[in-house]
Amino acid sequence: MSGCGGPAKRCSSNSSARVPIALNIVGRSFARDAFTRALSADAFVRAMLDFERALALAEGDIGVVPQDAARVIAKICTDLTLSAEALAVEGKRSGSLAVPLVKALTEHVARADARASAFVHYGSTSQDVLDTALVLCLKPCLADADAVLAAAVASLAGHARRHAGVVMLGRTLMQPAAPITALTGCVFDGNGAPIYDALFETWQADPTGRFPSGHDGARPYGYGRVSTDTDGRYAIETVKPGSFTGPGGATYSPQISVAIFARGLLKALHTRVFLAPIDLIKDDPLARAIGDLERLRTLVATPDPDDPKIYRWDVRLRGAGEAVFIEF
Repeated sequence: MSGCGGPAKRCSSNSSARVPIALNIVGRSFARDAFTRALSADAFVRAMLDFERALALAEGDIGVVPQDAARVIAKICTDLTLSAEALAVEGKRSGSLAVPLVKALTEHVARADARASAFVHYGSTSQDVLDTALVLCLKPCLADADAVLAAAVASLAGHARRHAGVVMLGRTLMQPAAPITALTGCVFDGNGAPIYDALFETWQADPTGRFPSGHDGARPYGYGRVSTDTDGRYAIETVKPGSFTGPGGATYSPQISVAIFARGLLKALHTRVFLAPIDLIKDDPLARAIGDLERLRTLVATPDPDDPKIYRWDVRLRGAGEAVFIEF
């Protein structure tokens, strides 16, 4: 007896490749029944015969082959059962499973009608058979896959609704990530109408107050670009910036630098938005330069009362409540 079982014989290193998926331990553990049936060796052979049957009938309908020959071929394809294992052995020699299948089909048709055998696989190629058979095998899998995906989506959606208010720790590169902050609002022109084609560019420090640069290989935080929608609204997701030390040792409050591009502007408008209460930014160099508290309020984003991670900042480019812009 050999290690393969049965009479002593040479063991093939590729013997596992011939094991049907239904008998394979991985397939039995993870494959769905519908997929196992649809993609079995016998199902693939049947799909190739179904292709040959449909080909003959279609060619008979349009007069490419005699209709009586097409009917003979179609009947043989319907009734014929071929060994998938035998086709696999022959397919290794010819380089295609279609070659031994067409050969066997032609022989069976010839026994019933020698004239009809000349029209087997007429005008087709081996690749036509294989590609179409594969698609035919996959077709019954789609309904099962759609049902599974629909159930998964429904389950995940329900899970999301149940836990919508749960605060979760974000992670990046397997490490705890900084909490995500959202800055949202609207952009208005001098008449108070929303500007639907404004473009925001933002730049900011990271949560520790550091501005990473490409020189140290760090990925910059907070650089982004977003446009307003048809209602003039914008939304930016980032991390909340920390205070930082500027030139001369001055301490700057948490803020995001903003450049605004919009129709009618010859150049971008530059400003900053503070993500801290106005009482805590009075010593910021920009706040001191502005001086007027009412003017300063145009640069202060207010936290959402229901979600402190969301800040709102409406920007008016001209007129009453116009935001303070910085000239460089």
